[in-house]
Amino acid sequence: VGRAVERGLLSLSDEVFFRNRIRFESFQQYKDNMLSVTHTEHRLNDEQLTEVEKRFESNASDDGYVFDVPNRVDLLRKAG
Repeated sequence: VGRAVERGLLSLSDEVFFRNRIRFESFQQYKDNMLSVTHTEHRLNDEQLTEVEKRFESNASDDGYVFDVPNRVDLLRKAG
């Protein structure tokens, strides 16, 4: 998409920023849905994974593990 804008095939019309709240019931659910997805290759060694789990667990609440995730959507238009 970036190359299409650079080449003038598409133009950036607008950027929309928002936060999306996601909730997990466990670290295993987080791993399955965030770290083990096929479109991204996460290369975490055991030490890094332990640190991620530690930070994840520090967010425990009565509602599970809730995170606000920043997002950006680019509105593109065909150039011309």
